[in-house]
Amino acid sequence: MKHRNSTIKNEIVKRNQRLKHSKFISKTMTTSSRITADVLTLIRLKHGSLNVIAAQNEIKIKIGNAMNQLNDTDSRSVGLSILRSIIDHLPSKLMHLVIEPFYSINHEFKPLCRREIALLLGYIGWKRGNTAIFYKYLSKIVHNLSKRASDSDSRVREACGDSFSRITKQSLQYADKTGGIEYSEQRTLSTAQEVLEKILKPILKSIEKSMSSNAINGNFVCLSNVILAADTYLTLQLVSVICQCVISNILNVRDAKTHTSLLCCIEKLFTVAAPILASTTASSHNKRSGHEKHTDYLSALLVIIIDGLSNKDWSVRNHALKALHSVGIIFSDV
Repeated sequence: MKHRNSTIKNEIVKRNQRLKHSKFISKTMTTSSRITADVLTLIRLKHGSLNVIAAQNEIKIKIGNAMNQLNDTDSRSVGLSILRSIIDHLPSKLMHLVIEPFYSINHEFKPLCRREIALLLGYIGWKRGNTAIFYKYLSKIVHNLSKRASDSDSRVREACGDSFSRITKQSLQYADKTGGIEYSEQRTLSTAQEVLEKILKPILKSIEKSMSSNAINGNFVCLSNVILAADTYLTLQLVSVICQCVISNILNVRDAKTHTSLLCCIEKLFTVAAPILASTTASSHNKRSGHEKHTDYLSALLVIIIDGLSNKDWSVRNHALKALHSVGIIFSDV
């Protein structure tokens, strides 16, 4: 009887401790969210306006401290909350304060910190990509993401691809909705296709120029995400440029990871732009005269896929088989 009573007593003590701990955590999280939500409000109250130099300097310090918090497991969630809150509520004309700190790449940060920073660039594009001011920084942001895609950690490379996808979707939708985006002081409007060219440029350049397998692998991951996000905005000209990049750089593929990312990219290209690829085959057969060069990209990409089936690495063969399966489904009615 005594043993039973002591057991019940111990269970009651444990339950009370759990309830006390959960209440403490809940209180801490509520306080933390209130603090992050009030970051800009407190600075505004302190300085009277966010436009004064002192207030902007304090915002920079807050952003820098929050980015450093991302490197610590215990404070990462707090740092993310502060940065997201600032991204959400900062006035558009002060967007440079939150974008410019992301330009520097610190390889000494932990992989998960580098991953969160890459994802935050996509978060900026997703949240603020529906404003004209964002497009002043678009080129620098995509160049920065392309550089980050050469990271040695696959989680960071995948995060860069995810951010490219978010930025591409929001940018193209905004350009289409507004009828064009003003990039320069000349007030010339850039169409959705021109915006897409601007996003693709650093990725294709990195694939063509880089000798690092991580850089080629990461940028093929980014290219796959951009292709899917672009969808119907892809034109024959853009598809041709992408195909030329893939075909001409097959010789730079030296390891299984890069080979699989290239095959994934080809699969996405077939998924999104199969009619365009098929049109290149028709053009190459029909136009025999003249000096124009018409490349059969469909056949060229199929050769790369079929070649992957005989690769020694199982993952390469598997991705080649998936790509070939996708091609079979897409052209099953032909």
